[in-house]
Amino acid sequence: MRLNRFLGVVSLSFVCSLLACAVEPGALEDSGSIESGVTSPDGMIDATLTIQSQWGGGYCANVTVNNLSSTAATTSWGMVVELGGTTVTNLWNARSTPSGGRLNVTNEGYNGAIAKGGTASWGFCANGTGRPSIVSASSTGGTGGATASSSSSSSSASSSSSASSGAGGAGGSGGAGGSGGATTGTGGSSAYSPCPTNGDPCKILPLGDSITDGVGVSGGGGYRIELFRKALAAGQSITFTGSLTNGPSMVDGVPFPRKHEGRSGWKINQIAGLVPAPSMQETPHIVLLMAGTNDVAQGDNLAMAPQRLGSLLDKIFAAAPDAFVVVAKLIPLSFNDAAVVAYNNALPPIVEARASAGKHVVLVDMHTGFPTSELADGVHPNAAGYARMANRWYDAIGDLLP
Repeated sequence: MRLNRFLGVVSLSFVCSLLACAVEPGALEDSGSIESGVTSPDGMIDATLTIQSQWGGGYCANVTVNNLSSTAATTSWGMVVELGGTTVTNLWNARSTPSGGRLNVTNEGYNGAIAKGGTASWGFCANGTGRPSIVSASSTGGTGGATASSSSSSSSASSSSSASSGAGGAGGSGGAGGSGGATTGTGGSSAYSPCPTNGDPCKILPLGDSITDGVGVSGGGGYRIELFRKALAAGQSITFTGSLTNGPSMVDGVPFPRKHEGRSGWKINQIAGLVPAPSMQETPHIVLLMAGTNDVAQGDNLAMAPQRLGSLLDKIFAAAPDAFVVVAKLIPLSFNDAAVVAYNNALPPIVEARASAGKHVVLVDMHTGFPTSELADGVHPNAAGYARMANRWYDAIGDLLP
């Protein structure tokens, strides 16, 4: 599975300094330092790696991929990253295969196409004291040489070197299965299976606010409808849990499990009050958590909102220690989306800290590629938006379902 992207409106280390992010012991250091940049041999794309946050035992980095063409969109991209002796713990918005101290990276299915003049991004966190650098890039997602420049400056590139190397490769990263924008951290394992193996359905708790409720779709249900449909089509057995019910009675001729825990207008701390009861009267195998939209919309101490989400995660794991928890970055708002981006940017180290402690948790990116045209009212998705969300959820959990 893979994780999502840093959106770059505010420095992650700045956010973490406000939040006292639980990442590793030691203060966050460099932020926004450009470590390396490459251009593909055909001149179609370039890629820039930036350190977003650094602490005593590791760092988180963001890679921006730019389509340099003024006439054509890309269909795929790839690159090779030299890890400098560090070990990747989380990766989002890309597929990767480690090889000899390097990371072969290719795009996800949803971000390979970059419009002319447009950008895509992916990122990762790693443990260790070395420095990463991009050594090659390809605009086709396969192999190819590139000219790479690198710098150890804490603020911008001040010296550079060039190198040529092959690029390409694809595959999963860190943990149990899945695709499309989510990666397990160190808590993941290829042998880990949260769902029953005796034929019973996998219990999924949709936990959050009105978007989890399904506001914007007549009768409610939201992403749960399409998620259930995808599982049915794959011959997988799931049910939803929670203390509330809504949505259709049938989906594709099969009774729809109508339970959920989506509370309209509720903020993170209010949602935390639902854990363990009444939301976990049935212990879930998987938790789908999206929370924070109302904190942003209501301007409720936004600097501490990611930390509140971390506390909510801790309550979930205390109640269901073996559950697989999928945390979602917020979808866009038609107003104050910069605050959404800032909140989203602060989530990776929050999730990584729990994954590094052995918890089964991943982060998925619901924001990237989500058009505001798929918002019914500027806040809640319409049917197309909920279907998009269902795809992202399924990419994160599909390989785990019985």
